[in-house]
Amino acid sequence: MLFARSSFGTAVLLLTARNIARHKRTMAEERLKTVMGHLQGGSMTNLMKVWEEKTLFDDVNKRLSSNSSNSETYYRYTLDDPHLSKEQRDFYEDNGFLVIRRLVNQADLDKYKHRFQEIAEGR
Repeated sequence: MLFARSSFGTAVLLLTARNIARHKRTMAEERLKTVMGHLQGGSMTNLMKVWEEKTLFDDVNKRLSSNSSNSETYYRYTLDDPHLSKEQRDFYEDNGFLVIRRLVNQADLDKYKHRFQEIAEGR
């Protein structure tokens, strides 16, 4: 009876360890898919394109293998795509954020500011 309990306990621990390992692997895969989705613009079609065409990996590999002495500007944090101008890419590379003027109109900003102040004051 003691042997049976010990074997059962060992089997439960082994199965639990396998499930945890599988869960961690799945979580890591999901995190990678999420990061890739963000890098490609966040939409599901872009995410699928990453896995099917490997375009992101090709671009990263080209960057890693390229020489920094090229006449072409080297961008570390942004991909070459039509959504950002060269000036926006340069600014992002230098500062880590973008400034997009008049993205939200002033009336909305004032409304959000007022509501934030109410929340901060507990009203």
